[in-house]
Amino acid sequence: MKRLTYVIIVLFSLVSGLLAQGYRVVDYDESDGLSQRHVTQILQDNDGFIWLATWNGLDRFDGREFVNFKTKPGDNCDMPTDRIRNITLDGSRKNVINCKVDNRWYRFSLVDGTFSTVSDRENRAIDAAPKIGTGKFMRENDSVRFQFADRQGNIWQILNEQVRRLTPSASPIRRLAEVDSEVKWMGLDRYGRHWVCMKGSQRVVIYDKTNRLVGYLAPDGRISGTPTAFPSPVYCMYQSRNGDVWLGTKPGGVYRLQEENGRYRLTHYAKGDVGLNSDRVYDICEDSYGRIWLATMGGGINCFENGRFTHYLFGRDNQVRRIYRMDNDTLMAATTEGLLVMKRNKGGRIKA
Repeated sequence: MKRLTYVIIVLFSLVSGLLAQGYRVVDYDESDGLSQRHVTQILQDNDGFIWLATWNGLDRFDGREFVNFKTKPGDNCDMPTDRIRNITLDGSRKNVINCKVDNRWYRFSLVDGTFSTVSDRENRAIDAAPKIGTGKFMRENDSVRFQFADRQGNIWQILNEQVRRLTPSASPIRRLAEVDSEVKWMGLDRYGRHWVCMKGSQRVVIYDKTNRLVGYLAPDGRISGTPTAFPSPVYCMYQSRNGDVWLGTKPGGVYRLQEENGRYRLTHYAKGDVGLNSDRVYDICEDSYGRIWLATMGGGINCFENGRFTHYLFGRDNQVRRIYRMDNDTLMAATTEGLLVMKRNKGGRIKA
């Protein structure tokens, strides 16, 4: 009874101290989707997911729910049980988590969610290598066995029968007086300034790194100290490697801003100008060859290269909301008809 009282006091003191620093406490167990309440280790992968080693497989947490991974028939893996005693990020493979079952290590692929066997030599190498990204063993705490801080500032604790997350309380929120209508886009330029683009008032407001007002983007490219409407509501912003700022609007097409003596020289491209086939631009990105790509509603994907636009149509509606460069030769686009992948072949042409 004295030991139980001591454990309760230690736990209460630890949590009280963290709460005093402004943390919100959430506990997880099997009723919340955790596959097994006996958790042995925790880590965060390169994409931000939290992984938990349990006595019923490997659990992934995305901030909302748990997904469990275990060995399956046909995996060609000789893992004898799903009781995972330890996990660590692989030092040479960024998409692999090494999992220890009994006295042997196995590899878990973050790409296809399967386990695989390692050779005896690889097993010895993993066993001898420093464990990467894992929680710290709490030697002098009877209630908290492991503790881990993720990149978002949360503190994770492995308790005897559950997992606890302590989240820092939000900082006080200050309303920006200049923001007077629906915000369609917020972006950063190379100076660290925030660009806030509004729909109703058609204003583009620029703030410095400390959130102090710099000014409003005027139709002639000046940064004005008084509220000024831009010609069309801005839905997206992108700054290319050469410093040009691109503003996609609806329904005004796209604007190219080139900095000159403290202001911007504006070039406006509307539907029909140098090949642009839509006035509704929702997203912009740049590939490794310096080409500017536009996601449009109704015009598919437009590419600006050598002073002209070419467009790529792919379906019935050709409506694209987001576009993202995955690597030098691959683009991914979110469309109303599904996910579109475009690849550049050896001849330089794009194939969807």
